Amino acid sequence: MPKDHTCTGRFLTMHKRRKKRLLTRSLCHEAALLDDLHPGQVQRILDQSVQWKFNAFTLENVSGGRCLPVLCVHLFHIYGLITYFKLDAAKTWKLFSLIEEGYHSSNPYHNSIHAADVTQAMHCFLQQKQIRDHLEPLEVMASLIAAIAHDMDHPGVNQPFLIATSNHLAALYRFNT
Repeated sequence: MPKDHTCTGRFLTMHKRRKKRLLTRSLCHEAALLDDLHPGQVQRILDQSVQWKFNAFTLENVSGGRCLPVLCVHLFHIYGLITYFKLDAAKTWKLFSLIEEGYHSSNPYHNSIHAADVTQAMHCFLQQKQIRDHLEPLEVMASLIAAIAHDMDHPGVNQPFLIATSNHLAALYRFNT
């Protein structure tokens, strides 16, 4: 079997978790993603991303179920990370889309909306003067990526449950005491 086929098969398996279509016109022409479904609404919600009362569920609704990559590309733009690190906007979108697909959409809590919510909270923390004035761009990017991927592939159960069901993750994360 050719390598490409194996990678494609793995991608399709990951993609089946999400089953949501990419809905953007162009990532290179706008500082934030375009509002394909609800013109103007995505940008209005993203403008509120610096506030603690930000609602990730609203962003999920108006972005066609793509709140995590929409928020992440927006934050990378406003922090200047795309320019500073000379990142390709389309590849950056793809990275965040792949991370989004790594979350189980059937998980009622540890899903991509939760990841967007935690990422937005990290953004609020990073805006605090006591923090903001002491971080380099690499530290800002590391903080955001940690928030973005913090629960990726979380099965939605705790460690005792994984141990009781002999799940492979229990062995992977078991700590020696």
